[in-house]
Amino acid sequence: MLRSPAYAHHDPHRPEPWEALTYLDQGEQTFSYALLPHAERWTASTVRRAAELNQRPLVLLDTWHPGRLPAAGSLVAAEPENVVVSVIKCAEDDPRACVVRCYETAGAPADAVIAMPALGRLIRAQLAPGEIKTFLVPEDSDQPVEETDLLEWR
Repeated sequence: MLRSPAYAHHDPHRPEPWEALTYLDQGEQTFSYALLPHAERWTASTVRRAAELNQRPLVLLDTWHPGRLPAAGSLVAAEPENVVVSVIKCAEDDPRACVVRCYETAGAPADAVIAMPALGRLIRAQLAPGEIKTFLVPEDSDQPVEETDLLEWR
């Protein structure tokens, strides 16, 4: 899992025994891994499962309080499984809009459906194999969702 070179230089230099070198990656190392059995192509869910393993959810404990939102909910959900939402952020030029970026992970075309229940939005898009798409989502649900580029220019 790890290697400990003397330094991050890849010449064929061989250190002399008398050289005082500090080695990389020394000390206690921790990591997580998971076995992912699959009946179909391995690419179908691997990227999504890896993201779930590496980006553990943040738990915030709270008590009851009045409010209009249900006790449980989801900010975003994407289908099919080979579509991953990688970005949800405020738009650069419009404070009343957000940007949603997604990509296809299995090397297969996908008819994506991205649900954003809290905003009352449903984004439908066709993604080519490995394609990245970015959407500008206005806060006003009467305004349409627009596909934009990675720089968020229309």
